Amino acid sequence: KKRESEQVVKPLLDELIGEKEIYLTRRSGEVSKTIREYDSKIRITQSHLKDQEEALVAGEDCYVVLAELYNGLVELRNMMERARRSRQGVFSSYRKEQILKQSTRLAAVGQTRLNLYKKELFDVFKAAQVNFDISSFDEFVRKFYQFFVMNWVKRQSLYAVIQNVNHVNGQVQHFQRELEAIKKAHQDFLDELLRDKRNYIIAAK
Repeated sequence: KKRESEQVVKPLLDELIGEKEIYLTRRSGEVSKTIREYDSKIRITQSHLKDQEEALVAGEDCYVVLAELYNGLVELRNMMERARRSRQGVFSSYRKEQILKQSTRLAAVGQTRLNLYKKELFDVFKAAQVNFDISSFDEFVRKFYQFFVMNWVKRQSLYAVIQNVNHVNGQVQHFQRELEAIKKAHQDFLDELLRDKRNYIIAAK
């Protein structure tokens, strides 16, 4: 019953506080100025949170493509290793072409998503004044296509591409962790601002 009472009382209390806020902000003086300062900080923090959430979503999209790309390349590497150990020197040409075609498509999709991710990261880290370097993102497609423009598969080149994909994925993971930490700090700050503003309005005269 206590919870039911709170569910009834809270909306009424919020409505009264909202009406009081409108009344106070229409007045001139220190109280109105303080409320507007709270509103400004709240808007800025909400904008930062929006940028951070967009960057996190873009990072998740990168994960999906990079994981699929990595798995295909590892399968191709394993096929080559089995052929080498058996000394046959050949493996399923059909499956190889499938993987190459799919990987080439994924590389293009991956670069598009990484470029978007880079843009979102700049929005966040510029606002948060955090230094970071994603220069290796720019190397991704160049290195990748150095491998895939070949008409035949060179084992050493394949290993280099797998390593590069794995490295980029590691970078994405690193920036995702940074984003999560920044987002949590901003969400805590926003919650504090909203709480302080509410208390200030209740106590204001």
